[in-house]
Amino acid sequence: MVLPFSVSRKMSAKSLSKDVSDKSNSSSEDSSFDGSTSSEGNSDCENVESEAENSEVELDFEGYPILDGDYHAIKTFIQELLLESNVDCSAVTEVIVHPSTIGCSIKSASSDDDEDDEDDEDDKAIKQEEGEDDKAEEDLFGISCLIHLNKYKEEPFCKDLKSLLIEKANSCGMKKDMIQILSKQVYWLVHERFPGIPSGITPPTMNSLLDEIREKANQFDHILIITKGYDINSKLEHIPSAKKARNCLPEDITFHYPEMNLFYKESTCSCVWSVTEERVGEEDEELKPLRIAMIFDCHKFEPFVKTLDLNL
Repeated sequence: MVLPFSVSRKMSAKSLSKDVSDKSNSSSEDSSFDGSTSSEGNSDCENVESEAENSEVELDFEGYPILDGDYHAIKTFIQELLLESNVDCSAVTEVIVHPSTIGCSIKSASSDDDEDDEDDEDDKAIKQEEGEDDKAEEDLFGISCLIHLNKYKEEPFCKDLKSLLIEKANSCGMKKDMIQILSKQVYWLVHERFPGIPSGITPPTMNSLLDEIREKANQFDHILIITKGYDINSKLEHIPSAKKARNCLPEDITFHYPEMNLFYKESTCSCVWSVTEERVGEEDEELKPLRIAMIFDCHKFEPFVKTLDLNL
């Protein structure tokens, strides 16, 4: 699978200046006998820091087939996503890395030399399949895939996931809606990435999923998305009913991934719940972690994905 695209974002001046400062300090120690050299080193450091503030770095990513070697990185995503649940994250991950699963992993793009050498690419693919290539997991930055819940409806992880969704939907006044939806043909869209990876990866990733859906997917009714969010001011005592709010999140709630705002506004129904207790001491005091589940009607998904390029 080829999913090439590139994005640009500002480099972190803070982290860059720290690296430069460390190197300058080391250099200063080595040349401490010469005060003028140390002064020149400090001047050079200041110049580099100033340039870093306005510099940009080009980040290149590609979509790759999901491999067995991606297992541990993907499992970390799932564990983070399904906090405070009894869902077997290992079982979910095993389904994701299965060759029949629709989707791709997001990794750093290959160098030009690698792309020009077909033999090297073949060797790399074999190594990835055998789990011998560091790129298979070390360079995994994100994942987008679809799990057909009905296919695994008898599996414990699927039953536990449905129970979780029904329980949380009940708290939001959406229990009947969720039960009805989960009784139909539903694909679970797992869309996760590491912090700092821009939302610009979403349009090409979703378009790639659409291509695979057309090619491989059986007829389905809904797409489920579970994603991360935050209660900004930590003042929400009760999560509002999405049914009453007409899929409008309160101002105190924000999404971890900006593009999920667009998904939420177009979703058929949704529910929100807190996972704060599992994150004590790990999150900003002003940001209480939440999880938001959203349901898309299948006929709305494709036209919506086609508009992502215009909105991100």
